[in-house]
Amino acid sequence: MAEEFLEPIFKKSLLITDFEDSLSCLYRNDFQEAEKKYNLAISEIESLLPELAIVNENLTNRILDCAQKITDCWNNPASASGLISRSLIPLLYEYMSFFTNIDVAEGIYRIHSTDSGFLTITDTECGITFHDIHNPMSEAIMLAKSIYSPTNKEIHIFGCDLGFLPYVIYKKSGGSCKIVIYENNQTLINYARQFGILSWIPDGICDFVTTADPQELAKRFLLFLNNNQNIYMTNSVSAHINHWMRTRYKNLGIDQIDKQSYILLFQRNKYNLCVINMMKNYDKPHIAFNELKKTLSSNEWIVIAAGPSLDESISFIKKESGQKKIVAVNTVLKRLPSEGITPDLIVAADPRPQLLDHIKGYEDTTKDITLVADETTCWEFINHYQGELCLIPTPNGVGLPLSNPDKINIWPISGTVVTLGIEVALRLGAKKIFLVGLDLAFPGGISYAKGVSQKREEGKKGNSTVQSVDGKIIASNQTFDMFRTIIEQQIAKHPEVTFINMSPHGALIKGAKNP
Repeated sequence: MAEEFLEPIFKKSLLITDFEDSLSCLYRNDFQEAEKKYNLAISEIESLLPELAIVNENLTNRILDCAQKITDCWNNPASASGLISRSLIPLLYEYMSFFTNIDVAEGIYRIHSTDSGFLTITDTECGITFHDIHNPMSEAIMLAKSIYSPTNKEIHIFGCDLGFLPYVIYKKSGGSCKIVIYENNQTLINYARQFGILSWIPDGICDFVTTADPQELAKRFLLFLNNNQNIYMTNSVSAHINHWMRTRYKNLGIDQIDKQSYILLFQRNKYNLCVINMMKNYDKPHIAFNELKKTLSSNEWIVIAAGPSLDESISFIKKESGQKKIVAVNTVLKRLPSEGITPDLIVAADPRPQLLDHIKGYEDTTKDITLVADETTCWEFINHYQGELCLIPTPNGVGLPLSNPDKINIWPISGTVVTLGIEVALRLGAKKIFLVGLDLAFPGGISYAKGVSQKREEGKKGNSTVQSVDGKIIASNQTFDMFRTIIEQQIAKHPEVTFINMSPHGALIKGAKNP
């Protein structure tokens, strides 16, 4: 239970959220629910006004006047919502300012009021504040919208806040969603009960994974993620890493949490894009992958990516063109025609609309080349592509209602489009695969090859380092590190296939030989 003197303050703070809920109902034209929520909240306000009038009669009268104006124009939703957001809610913040003078130190933690009356924590060692200093509850409501789905049976949260996010998830789910909180600092769990609202959640809803060893806690959380890959597409589970935990773990030299935070964000952002893309893509004529086996099966394949070493491999590609089959990622669409190289296949997998830039002005070069695309690939890119289309279901679409209407086996690819290119080659009979332009780092400080759709930059330093093919340490970044791990796992599953890394100075890829 929160400190006894905090409970009435927090209950007052909730009134702001109640009016924001009413406002949201007005915005979506749910007028009956909006009126219900508004009337309940305004009744609570009216019960507090006699007490406020003793302290500040002017503020009391302004609140009453504003409430009357809202009542008078309730049948005009635009006016009512405007008054609630522009006048009433700011007045409530002014009212709450009478209760926002809490500021105490507890070891390395500073516990202090926000504008809403709820408390937050600042870690004075690293300077990170846990919650929005205006209204942590409003922040949690917005955050929950991107994390929680009604189909979620579990949500795993890395880092214990003062209970705002777990409470919002509990309320939104009606208690149907199990909330698992990972925390290596028991003091913060105690604070969440003493100075926060964690105790507002009934017993049995929250489970805690606790250990004083940060490495062990990270291991347990990462194990959960590994067992639930692409969780934002499964609908039954979800996960979130709180921002101060990223900082805490980076300061401890444990970078896996920061990398996983990036991956979760990437998955979360692409979810809606995937649904839209699939709607559009399956409306287009497309062929089955088995059709490609009739003409494109081969023992030797070249998989072309857009790394800087592509420049050094152009002569190799030209020499082997016609002898070996070629599958190229969409990023090199503009480069290959300028070199007189026509790949046998193009692969694409990015759901984002910037993929359209990879084909604009080069549509004609694609008319005789089949495109093998993840079903969630940007629909505008596919719309501009002139060759045959083959759509592949991957984990990107698993759990979405529109995914895989042809009911074929899911292809086990993820991360970078290169994994799709490799999988295509494997399924078309490859016994030897030459990896071209797959640097997964910044050899010589260069980001990409010349003439590809990605911007070529020099002097790249990245935010991590990796061992290179030639035994040096070169700059890389978290995204490339993630892709490299995924490709190494893909290679390890096929010991019967020889993989040759043609990059002379890029990242060392375990399982791939040098030429």
